[in-house]
Amino acid sequence: MKLVDKTIFILSPQDWEHIKVSKHHYAMALAYRGNDVYFVNPPQKGLKYLLIKKIKVQKNLTIVNHSLWFPYNLKFHFTSLFKFLLRIHIFRLKSLKSKIDLIWSFTALYPELNKFNSSKVIYHQVDNIMGPGYTEPAFTSNIVLGVAESILDRFNHNKKFLIEHGLSQWFIKEEYYSWEKKNETINVCYCGNLALLSIDREIIKEIVSSYTAINFHFIGPFSDTDESFVRFKEMLEKAKNVKLYGKIEPKEIAELYVNMDAFLICYDRQSTFAQSRNKSSNSHKILEYLSTGRVIISTNMSSYNTKSDLLEMLDSDSNKDYIKLFDKVIKKLSYYNSNEKLNSRIQYARRNSYQNQIKKIEDIIQNL
Repeated sequence: MKLVDKTIFILSPQDWEHIKVSKHHYAMALAYRGNDVYFVNPPQKGLKYLLIKKIKVQKNLTIVNHSLWFPYNLKFHFTSLFKFLLRIHIFRLKSLKSKIDLIWSFTALYPELNKFNSSKVIYHQVDNIMGPGYTEPAFTSNIVLGVAESILDRFNHNKKFLIEHGLSQWFIKEEYYSWEKKNETINVCYCGNLALLSIDREIIKEIVSSYTAINFHFIGPFSDTDESFVRFKEMLEKAKNVKLYGKIEPKEIAELYVNMDAFLICYDRQSTFAQSRNKSSNSHKILEYLSTGRVIISTNMSSYNTKSDLLEMLDSDSNKDYIKLFDKVIKKLSYYNSNEKLNSRIQYARRNSYQNQIKKIEDIIQNL
């Protein structure tokens, strides 16, 4: 199956307004190839029962809003009844099109993906969530995709494949190919959800307060989810060397990256949350960082252990030497952002563009 001029349903655990991650980028990339793409949001509260609302957001890309007309918690108490009612709901969703060529699911909500009656089914997991029924959709899928081997290891499926995170078109910029310090101020960036429990907030606070001559840029959504995060956010807001951008679109992020000198990845891989989410072993933001060529100062990311030349990375799950690593890199930015290192990072990122990942997946489907 060529992924061109096809009707494709993408089933997402995050809605379209969420910070843009892999499922959003795949939807846009598939639409760009001329496919008729339906991005099915997770069920929404407050929407009238039995209402399915379509919103066209760009050429070839339609957002589908819908709500369940039965309690979701039936899944945990009356599983057979939940599946029966979900089949009826799937019938309503699939009635949007007379024929569906491909179901591409990133969510475990629909355990029986074959009920969509599509020509092919992909179950694609980017997080190693240890929830009930997490692996069940794989039983009715033609292929299973994962961004890390630790995710794929959980699936008993003879057609499972490693497809790493992708790079969106906004981050393929010629301006990234040159780096030079235009002034004495160093700009360091972190991009992502600042409220995530897996972020090592104590290390970030120490770096920000210790390196007052460096400008730190934090891009991504944040909310007052817990008392610890409220204190973290307040500290960042008060720091004179910090700028908080909130959630902004990928195109704007790519423009901001042009002026950065280094990037941060700082997870607490020993936290309970990280343990349940693939131990923070991979992240879609890494490719976006790499696309700029600028140095990345990172806690250990197991998916990059064999590609350590791409990241300046700790070699264990402990973060006790992270500040020492940060200091070493910042003092030798000209070395770590040399043309050779710059080009190596950029080329690696571009090889994993979403269009190239789709070509790999296309080849997998054709060889079934």
